[in-house]
Amino acid sequence: MNKEMKDLLIEARDVLGEYKFTEDGEYNNSEVIILCDKIDEFLKQEGG
Repeated sequence: MNKEMKDLLIEARDVLGEYKFTEDGEYNNSEVIILCDKIDEFLKQEGG
């Protein structure tokens, strides 16, 4: 994976990560968390 694509995935994960918690501070059990985890796993496999 090229650096530009990797940086884009990291940025997307960081933005999505802001939505892991609800306004009440509760853990947001949604597709957002699943997607963040998938991005993290993909980056690990790519050596990130």
